[in-house]
Amino acid sequence: MNVQETVDKYQKVMEIAAKIPKEWGQWISCDKGWYDIIIELDKQLTYLIPNYYPTQIKEKFGELRYYWEPELPIDPMLVDIAEACVRDAEYKASKTCEICGDCSYMGT
Repeated sequence: MNVQETVDKYQKVMEIAAKIPKEWGQWISCDKGWYDIIIELDKQLTYLIPNYYPTQIKEKFGELRYYWEPELPIDPMLVDIAEACVRDAEYKASKTCEICGDCSYMGT
């Protein structure tokens, strides 16, 4: 990955962090190896629920935790689909090195 790609990815992650309400603290607490997973998940959730917002994005006990809320009213079926996307992203992160993004060492 070249420098510009790294900068672009970091900017996307900072845009996601800016969606977090200020009272939650607008930060993402994980290393860059999971940034692609977080960016893709944000795209999916924004597509499903354009007015969603994350409340916390962090590593906890070696796993990605992605907490979010929809602005109401919302179709419960969309919430179920969004939660499935979050679970999928958290699973992908469990098979991906948080530091470098490599998943080959996990046998995937």
